Amino acid sequence: EVEIWVIDEAGNKDFCTTTLLLQDNSGNVCQDSSPLTESGSGVASPGQKVKGEGIRTPELYQNTPNPFSGETKIGFWLPESMTATLRVMDVTGKELYRVTGSYSGGNHLITLEAGSIPEVKGVLFYQLETEKGVLNKRMVRVN
Repeated sequence: EVEIWVIDEAGNKDFCTTTLLLQDNSGNVCQDSSPLTESGSGVASPGQKVKGEGIRTPELYQNTPNPFSGETKIGFWLPESMTATLRVMDVTGKELYRVTGSYSGGNHLITLEAGSIPEVKGVLFYQLETEKGVLNKRMVRVN
């Protein structure tokens, strides 16, 4: 599987995970031990990180969709296994939702369904707290 990352002009980061089938110029499927060429940036061996090396702090991503009405997904990335707490709060700071768990290093996605938080419309804040610090973002609920 390959993670494809996008960073918009505002610095928001998001990703999707997909499976790639690699073929050579003759249409033959490349084996796992074949070198992979990333266009314009040289050769990388399978399993080798090309970009993003050295990131050691968690990241919290913008929820999607945003604004939302029914459900929204909140993604985050952890550099290693650790305990993390995701909170959703209204504009007064009142906690509306909380989930705490032990997560492995890597990407995680939490689906927030409409019924899991009170019927509060407008701007909401969400927060990821780990041993490495606290990250905050905002989202909008329209219905």
